[in-house]
Amino acid sequence: MMSVFVLTGCRAPVMPAIDVAVAPCDDTLHYSDVVSRVGYVTLDTEGKVPLGRIVCIERGESYIFLTSTGVRGVLQFDAKGRLVRRVPLPEGDAVSSLAVDRDHRLLLVGCGHRVHIYNFAGRHLRTVPLSQGRWTVHGPQPGYMHKLTVPPSDDIDAEGFRFVEVANYRDSAVNSLPHRDTMWQHIGGGKMRRLHLPLLYGYDAHGSMEVLSTVNDTIFAVDRSCVRPVAVISRGGDSLYTRTVSLAMPRRIDPAWYHIESMMSTFGHIYLRVRHNDSLSVVAYDRADGSVRRYRSPCTYKDLTARFRLFDNDYDGGAGAWGDFALADGSFATVIYPRDIARLRRKGLFTQVKSKDLRDELARAGKSPIVMFIYFK
Repeated sequence: MMSVFVLTGCRAPVMPAIDVAVAPCDDTLHYSDVVSRVGYVTLDTEGKVPLGRIVCIERGESYIFLTSTGVRGVLQFDAKGRLVRRVPLPEGDAVSSLAVDRDHRLLLVGCGHRVHIYNFAGRHLRTVPLSQGRWTVHGPQPGYMHKLTVPPSDDIDAEGFRFVEVANYRDSAVNSLPHRDTMWQHIGGGKMRRLHLPLLYGYDAHGSMEVLSTVNDTIFAVDRSCVRPVAVISRGGDSLYTRTVSLAMPRRIDPAWYHIESMMSTFGHIYLRVRHNDSLSVVAYDRADGSVRRYRSPCTYKDLTARFRLFDNDYDGGAGAWGDFALADGSFATVIYPRDIARLRRKGLFTQVKSKDLRDELARAGKSPIVMFIYFK
């Protein structure tokens, strides 16, 4: 039986409410207000591997690892974006997600049931199966927690979502969100069905991973010692939202609801990308004073350049991109594709580039994607 930590030892403070339906202000978030620096790396495969859409990114001190559609295994690049090698999985297995641990090892989740461990030279060290085969890996998390396991959908008495790690080649428990925070009950029926936890997470400065439970609209911080609530989401009186959510979460049934598309946790803030009636906005929760502010965006959800317009990048004149990938060091990454750059330029959104480094990167990129690293204050 796998041990699970409970809430003992954690004080549960009165949770502040993050009101995603608060009236928006006329401002757009500026990078200079929330970002300490940005960096750009062009991914150069020298024509050896045709890159598709980037699915997952992680970064160590010297390497960038990623998975891409149409490519088997994991691609390893150096810090300047030059392809080092392709790390294959054993025959018949496929990468579902990846992580980098503290011991400079690459952990690849194969088909959701096992973790393949490699060193940074591409040598396969060991394969670690999950301690209980009925659990599957939902996705590894960087840092000290490497994967998230979920129970089968028909397991009414399941413990809930478990956060575990690979340490010393073993699968060990770290903590758990109980089923009351991860299971949803049918209205008028007693059967419980599991909801997949959306990949909405980030890392605060203390090493905790923050996740949003869609069952009770609560953000939890998870670490080795406990699971503690951080804030509760208020949707402006939309009580039907939590009563009507389906197993296909996150799915909007009513466009008038304030639906959280993604989340970024930083040292000072929690940022939520909110969709409402096909418009996008950013809700910023200030950890210091508990204030909540919703920033208007000039773009619609259907705008192909929407994720670059949620912020105004006055930092270096580049794209004001949303961080799509949370990294182990607390920074975020997003990928700018050549067609995105061309589209931004046609719309006049990418003409004034103040940074010489970015201008040089754009000149070198050609048709290669650029990884943008965002370091929030």
